[in-house]
This record gives sequence, C-alpha cells and structure tokens, in this order.
Amino acid sequence: MNRSTAVLIPLLAACIASADDPCEPQRLVAPPDIVANGFGDSTATNGRFWFVGDTQARVGCCTTGAVHVYEDVGGELVYTQTLVPHDAAGLDMFGTRISADGNRVLVGSYRFRWTTTPGLGGGFVYEFDGESWLETGRLAPPSDFEGEGGGAVVSLNGDTAALSVSHFFPRQVWIYESSLEGWTLEQKVESPDPLTPDEGFGYTSVLHDEWLFAPAYRDATHIRDGGSVYVFRRDSEGVFGFSQKIMPPEPYIDNREFGFWLALDGHTLAIAARRVEREVNWQGAIFIYELEGDQWVLQQELTHSDPQQGDALGHRMALDGDLLLARTNRNGRDPGHEGSVLRFERDAAGQWREVGELVPNPPSFAGFYGLSIATDGRHAIIGAPEDHAGGTSWPGAAYFFDLDCTTCAPDLDADGLLTIFDFLTFMNLFDAGDALADFDGDGELTLFDFLAYQTAFDAGC
Repeated sequence: MNRSTAVLIPLLAACIASADDPCEPQRLVAPPDIVANGFGDSTATNGRFWFVGDTQARVGCCTTGAVHVYEDVGGELVYTQTLVPHDAAGLDMFGTRISADGNRVLVGSYRFRWTTTPGLGGGFVYEFDGESWLETGRLAPPSDFEGEGGGAVVSLNGDTAALSVSHFFPRQVWIYESSLEGWTLEQKVESPDPLTPDEGFGYTSVLHDEWLFAPAYRDATHIRDGGSVYVFRRDSEGVFGFSQKIMPPEPYIDNREFGFWLALDGHTLAIAARRVEREVNWQGAIFIYELEGDQWVLQQELTHSDPQQGDALGHRMALDGDLLLARTNRNGRDPGHEGSVLRFERDAAGQWREVGELVPNPPSFAGFYGLSIATDGRHAIIGAPEDHAGGTSWPGAAYFFDLDCTTCAPDLDADGLLTIFDFLTFMNLFDAGDALADFDGDGELTLFDFLAYQTAFDAGC
C-alpha cells in the first residue's frame, strides 16, 4: 500500500491545538497531628491501600518516623491510620522503605534501637485484620551485624522477606521466613565474587517468587563503577543459590552504575544505569530483561526524549504489567518541581515507548519529586519529600494519579501539548509502518487511521 501522506498536509493547519492535563492529581500531606519533615520519602501499594513514609516525622515527643496508610475509595485516597512501633524512639527513621504484598506490609527502620544493641535498624511486619493494620512481627538484623541501616532496604514476597543495607556494610542480603513461630532469619546471601564493601552489593534488593535480585551498582569487574546485578534462585529446599550475573552492555564505560535501581513484575526486569552516556553525560538509561528459560535476557534499552546532562533516568522506578514509571533529575517542563517522572508503556509487539510525563500540582514547589514511586498499573503515587506550600518548612507531599485520566493517545511526542509536531510524528510513524499509527485498531495502516487520529486530536486531552 502506498502510505503517501501528501494529500493530508492541508489538514495540519486545522490541527494546531493545546491541551492541559486532563485531570489534577490528588495531593496528599501528613495528618494534622503529625509534624512532617519528609512525607513521601517512601511509598508502596497493594492495590487497595497506599502507604506513604516519612522517616523524619515527629510523632508525639520524638522524631521517630512514620508510615501513613490511605485507602482507595472510588479512585480517591482516604487517610485511615498511621503506623509507628509502640517503642519507637527519636531518630529511628521508621519508614525508610516499604514493601507491600497482599494483606502484609514490611516497613524498614534505619536505626531502630533493639534491647541488646541500639541503632541497628530492622524490619516491621504489619497485617490487615479487616479493619486496621496491626504489627505482627519484627525482623532483627543478624547477631553479628555491627553498624546501622539494617532496615534500609526491604522486600516482601508472601512468607519471605529480605533486608539489606543501602550503604557500605555489610555486603549481604538477609532472608527471613514466616512460620507459626514467627519470622526467623534463614539465610545470609552473599556475592559469589569477592566484592569490596563500596561496590554496593544488595543496595536495592528485590524478591519475587523464587527469584532474588541483588545489584552491585559499583561493581568494578570491568570498569570502576560499572555495576552488575546478581540473580539468585530458590531451590526445592528453599535456599537461594547463585544463578546468573547480569553485566551492563558493552562498551562498559558508557553504561556505568548499572543496577542503581531495579523494578520487577512477573518475568520483566528493569535495570537502571544512572551514568549512561549517549547524547550527553549522565543521561541514564533503563535496560529491559525478560526471563527466557532460566536466564534473564536483554530485550530493549530505554532512553528518553530530549535528554539533558545529569538526568540519570531510572534514579527511581516502578513497574506493573505494561507500565513503567521512571524518575529523572531534571525539573520537568515547568519550574514548579524538582525532578520528573516519565511514563513508558509496552505495546502489543512488546516494545516499550515513552508516552508522557506525570506532572504534579504543588501550591508552591515539589522538591525531590519522584524520590519514591509506587503503582498498581491503574494509579500511581509519587513522593516529593521536600514539597512545600511556601514558608521555611519543607514537610513533603505525595501525588496520586489516575493513570487512565492522564493518558493522551494523540500526544505522540509526549510533551503534554497537542501541536503540529504531534501530527508530524504521526505521519512519520505511518510512513515507517509503525503499529503506533494504527489508530483505528484494525491491524492495518490505511486512510482510516488518519481520520481516527484527526478525531482523537480534535477531541483533545
């Protein structure tokens, strides 16, 4: 078929328009009886409940940290309770990370003071009893652990939990199992290679079914700060054994800090490398892997449109099904927020594309926007722990998005506006035979796709 678009050029003059965001996100702040100082440090969801952490929250007399729980009621989040250990003390940094799975949530505390050894940190398990979330278990670091940050990194999957430390000691991931007797430490997972402490093994570990992923984002095997991701698989006896080491693509010098952040859903693994250099330095990239047999295989590299130096794409990520949300360090398309969150989607052919940006609506300034991200595929919550409404305090906030509402199919250049450049992008896709131009969804590219695109464009977003 001749896909010539010359006959449609006159339509362009009638197709210049602009579109505001179709709906405003819900802005969440701490309950009035809590003195916030980092609301949005961490976020998580199980689909029904959404959790927002503030490691510097002042509860009662002390800066213990807290996790605030919200329930999705008809697409709007309603505050239900605040989680704080009954024996929490000042500077515990409760809420460092949060991991939710079903009716359980695991909360990390960076410096929780255990009876025998203060300041180690650890994990706290809460379960929903039908009315509220109650503490049902605690995960203490191993007895030989010396330091702090034992709850800096947490991951929960069913009856299995993982804790690790986000700084340089130790280089282990601790595996806990739940039983009728409570939670017990079952295994200390270590790198099969002799890494040094500063290579970051276990910096942001992720559990899923029989898999454990432990990155070493400063692994110097091939080049300083090159990075890698160690993959472990649980055997029939429940022990995690080394399965695969994922290295960044060559040339290694262009893909450093590989494994700085991970996002996993099913058989799809997203690995971010902050120090990727393509058009500019430190622009960052995300590498998509799929499970093939018993190996995780690279499928696609994601970069973003109009990269700027220092963007560090993938600094934070969240993945659910065919949706990937990823932070960059840039300030977005307006000066009202520090950082941006880009939206990528996987099409029917299995290819990921950047399709837009989730833009907050702060009254003044959304500082550190995107420092935490959680999604269930239909909604997303994005933390901005230095958000403020003016004045001298920076209490933080979180923004809850209806992702269906923020979808704008004809905005093909993903700049948040409908302009002549979107129409030109459509024509380029059409001429290239790209399935993204199949706007009538019949599997073929014909004149009717132009008409369907013009209808969508004229309708706006």
